[in-house]
Amino acid sequence: MIRYIKNLGIYIVVAIVLQIGVLYYINNKYLGGFSGSLEQTKSQTVAANTSENDANKSNDINSNSVTNDNITKFNVPEEAKEIQLSKEADKLAYVVDGKLEVVYKSEKISIDADGFKLLKYQWFNEGSLILALAKDNSTYVSFYKYDLDTKDKTLLSSLSLKDKKSSIDSIISSPLKDLIFARVTSSTGSSDIYKLNVRNEFEKVDLNESKIKDVYLIPHEDKLVYNSSLSNNVYVTYLENRLAFNQKGLTRILGVDKSENIYVGITSGNNISKIFYGAISEKTTNWKSIILNNPIQADDLDSIFVVNDTIYKVNNEQSKLEDLNGNNNISFKGTFITVSNGKILSRESGQVYIN
Repeated sequence: MIRYIKNLGIYIVVAIVLQIGVLYYINNKYLGGFSGSLEQTKSQTVAANTSENDANKSNDINSNSVTNDNITKFNVPEEAKEIQLSKEADKLAYVVDGKLEVVYKSEKISIDADGFKLLKYQWFNEGSLILALAKDNSTYVSFYKYDLDTKDKTLLSSLSLKDKKSSIDSIISSPLKDLIFARVTSSTGSSDIYKLNVRNEFEKVDLNESKIKDVYLIPHEDKLVYNSSLSNNVYVTYLENRLAFNQKGLTRILGVDKSENIYVGITSGNNISKIFYGAISEKTTNWKSIILNNPIQADDLDSIFVVNDTIYKVNNEQSKLEDLNGNNNISFKGTFITVSNGKILSRESGQVYIN
């Protein structure tokens, strides 16, 4: 009898433990899954609302928005100069009263030069900028890399100019590599080009001419194509042979396209009626040519731009870029500014449009 009661008690305890275990599982695992799903859904809803609110807030204060025709626009002061688009096409830099400013989608910053004068700037990689800075009346120019994320300036290297009338004519950066060239023009009109090497030291590039007119980068080659302002000679850095054209007249380099074809115009009098284009790997006798029905004045070459694989002439009256080698015209809003990193920049009513 005692043994029977003992076994019965064990069975009752085991049954109670099993019942509690089953109830615990149902409450915390099975039903808990519904509770977790609801919490997750609630969290996702809150996150979506937050993003929407942030977007609305951004649209209230932003300097950049996208129109219905997928043209980006930035609010930029009318007096802004030297306007450049970043390589990622999401930021715009410009100079106002000697100060460099950058606008994002929802932010505008003014870059402090720390008492230096801004001589030139150029977009670099991953949203950073190259700044050429100097003290007033100084021939010593320092080149900095400015990081927009950290707001830090890092000294890369420096150059000493020949005299106070010499200038940093341009900074050229490669879109593919961390490569920088600086063109320096002296008071006599002669030019030198320096390349920033991997040790952050400027090394002088060997040139065949001192009086240089046009300079363009050939991106994949990491070479520069340049010409003489006194002859029809066209050269490529680090190559011995010049690019010769069997036609009289001074040359003007008009640009380099996405396929790395070089566009060269030959002047006759003060006009250009024929444009040659081709790659440095080809003989110039095999280059293609474009005959212009309406010759372009040599003094009007600021209106000629190469975009992707096409050469255009700006027509501000009709707000379009006219294809000089076909019918692929491109329209733009307002007044044309420039082509920057493969995009067309124009302005209208205090806004700069990116097309």
